[in-house]
Amino acid sequence: ENISRVLNDFYRQVWSTIDYSCLTSSQNTGGDTTGYSHISKITALQDLLLSIRSPIYFASNSPSWHVKSVLQALGLSSLCNIEILAPDTVEVSDEDFDFPTKAHPLVFFRSLLIKYESRRLILVDDSKLNLKLASEIGIEGVHVIRGFEEALAVAIGHVDKDYSFSDVKYLKAKNEVDAKSIDLCTWEHLAKNLDIEEDEILRIADLGAGILHTLELILKGREDKKALVDLLPDLTRLEYHAYESNQNLY
Repeated sequence: ENISRVLNDFYRQVWSTIDYSCLTSSQNTGGDTTGYSHISKITALQDLLLSIRSPIYFASNSPSWHVKSVLQALGLSSLCNIEILAPDTVEVSDEDFDFPTKAHPLVFFRSLLIKYESRRLILVDDSKLNLKLASEIGIEGVHVIRGFEEALAVAIGHVDKDYSFSDVKYLKAKNEVDAKSIDLCTWEHLAKNLDIEEDEILRIADLGAGILHTLELILKGREDKKALVDLLPDLTRLEYHAYESNQNLY
């Protein structure tokens, strides 16, 4: 009882400063301050959850009142097939840890194991440790890596679990289309309006550089378009700075 009270008091102090409004669909930032940055498209998530006919339990190591606040902010609290599994909703005996979390899977998931066979349960979680501990009692796991929606789609069989989206392959295909889509007149007009004089430096900052497709256009050209450097006969110096935030492309 003392442990439970202390931890509940701790969570109330920690979570009381959170602005849940940043989790709503009209907000695109702030997820990193709440711990829910892996939930990106709320409407898509709502639709995905509504398509699931099996019971859904939001299993969290945080107290249920915090989980309810998050679900309400996400617009998920009204979904009829959702229940909450949290340390303060788990029935414990005298021999059990007073504030059971997913680190104590036999106690934490006991109510589900009474209702269902373990092989019928799937835990979608961003913690490898939680998944490992759950697997030891027969619960299958899906690791949240790229996003909760994708992991949930894997769990319900909408996406092959062995499928892996490749940012590089996607951009290579997209760049082929982009190269053909750039209007030739626009490309030549760009070079003409740069108006580079002899010994003048052309400085280019490529934000969202991807796999450096723009640099290829500048130096080599593509399809029917000459390289930008070839369209600038007086150009002698070029400085190109690329920035890409997507670490999957590094």
